[in-house]
Amino acid sequence: MITADELSAIAAELTRATRHIEETLGVKVKLVATQIHALRDTTVPEQLMSIVAETMGLPYSGFTDRSRAGELVEMRTIAVAMIDAFTTTRTGEIGRLLGNRDHATIANMRQNIRDRIAASDEVFMAHYAACQKAITKWFDSQKNRKDEN
Repeated sequence: MITADELSAIAAELTRATRHIEETLGVKVKLVATQIHALRDTTVPEQLMSIVAETMGLPYSGFTDRSRAGELVEMRTIAVAMIDAFTTTRTGEIGRLLGNRDHATIANMRQNIRDRIAASDEVFMAHYAACQKAITKWFDSQKNRKDEN
């Protein structure tokens, strides 16, 4: 049987590990965004959305679809996270790109992103990491292409 002290120690370790994951993920996103700053201002969110859709194996049309199917909601949420991380696109424009969704909907998506990262939601984190990796690869290819010219 686990004692109260052991349980407290386990809880403290889980809290520490969660903070470490959140900090590491945040640092990596900021580092990648900084490294590609020159491309950030010229990147259109539709490019990122296309990469997100392809990475998640879902149709691009799902961004504007009115469906609340879980996989489409997840794709839209990941797209908002990537657009926020890699572009300077404003909330109203993001809402327009996602089927004319209002400011509150985008704000709720952003809160959902923060909550799911804090909760270390495994499915969300896997999609997030896969899309981040695909976008980073795309940025690298764009940078290399620019360097060649």
